[in-house]
This record gives sequence, structure tokens and C-alpha cells, in this order.
Amino acid sequence: MAAVRHSVQEVVQALHDSHGLVSVAAATLGCTRQAVYKRIGASPAIAAARDDAREAMLDVAEQALYERVKAGDAWAVTFYLKTQGRGRGYGERAEIALPRDDAPSGAELPRRIAAYADVYRLLVEHPPEPQFDTVDLTDPIACEAASTIIERAARTEHQAYLDRTAANGHGPAQV
Repeated sequence: MAAVRHSVQEVVQALHDSHGLVSVAAATLGCTRQAVYKRIGASPAIAAARDDAREAMLDVAEQALYERVKAGDAWAVTFYLKTQGRGRGYGERAEIALPRDDAPSGAELPRRIAAYADVYRLLVEHPPEPQFDTVDLTDPIACEAASTIIERAARTEHQAYLDRTAANGHGPAQV
């Protein structure tokens, strides 16, 4: 049985109808995914059709997300802020920006790295409020907020140490 060769327009239409999903387009055409991928690799028009179909579906998904955000769905608001609101301090990771004009070198570098590692460890163990998860060490206000958070975390950690030593009979349990 000879393989059927579909025209560029037929493959383009199948990709359009399947929203860029290659396996669905292949099923529509009655061929394998590998055959469609081979045609995509060989034809810029087919590759562009697949990319356009995927972009159009991405637009539909974004519109649905916007609607859920506007409706006040907490999951949608959270997802949107974590992915699109990083520039305003929303996210799930702490970032520490080193001042560019104060770059350490030589023997100072390992000490500075250790100090920043301690700051990072304290931020991870005692996470700040969500809107302050990025600390820009060139910003005096951010440094003050981070300092307050770190001091609170250090007191908490020190108290935990005193509690452990008191439990072992080695001293008072107070700061």
C-alpha cells in the first residue's frame, strides 16, 4: 500500500483545525506524527501554520485566564501574579542583587559569598511577606526591610538555640 502524500494546504488546514497539535493533525490526515513533523521540518509554510495555530490557542487560553482573574478566582489571580507580576515583587523565589560598584574580589569574595548565603538561608527559613520576596541590596529602603526581617529571624533562631540548650540543662531559655 503506497503512502498518501498530502498537499501543503491539507497539512496546513489539519494543523489549523487541530490548534497546532501535531498528533491530532496526524490522525486527521491518517498518517503518523513523525510524518507531520517531517513535513514541518521540510516546509516553512507548514511550520508557520503550526506556530500560528499554537499562538492563536495561547491567545484563547490567556483570554480565559484574564476572565478568571477579573472574576476574582484566587487560583487565577495567584497564577497571574506569580508569572506576570514578578517585576512588582510577586513570585516564589528570593533574589539578592549585589551592588555592581561594590563587587568583591580576592580574599573578600569567599567571605561575601558566605554572608549572602547566610542571608539567603535566613530568608528561606523565615520567608518575608509575599510582596517583599525580592531584596535589592542597592535600595536603602529594601535593605532596611530585609534587615528587620533578618533580625527577627536571627532572634527566632537564637531563641530556638537557647530553648534547645535549656532543654539539655545548659542555660536559661530567654533572649
